[in-house]
Amino acid sequence: MKKLIFVLFALLNGCAANPAYYTSMSSMKLCIDYMTFPSYNINQSARAAELSRRGENCSAYVGAAAERNKSNAELERILTEMKNSR
Repeated sequence: MKKLIFVLFALLNGCAANPAYYTSMSSMKLCIDYMTFPSYNINQSARAAELSRRGENCSAYVGAAAERNKSNAELERILTEMKNSR
């Protein structure tokens, strides 16, 4: 199961996005993605650079990021439960 999750994660992340990709992205999405993706995500530095360029501190989106993290944890719990019920 861990292999499957890793493969899916790798496929969904793909290659690093062009930094220009983030210039048209909303601050809300950039901030939430920055706060919820792991620090080793290949695109984190490009997100951080764009947020810095905009002077965005992301404080307005802390609650939304916490909700996403909560949803992700619940999904992980359900997947683990399904795996263990076999």
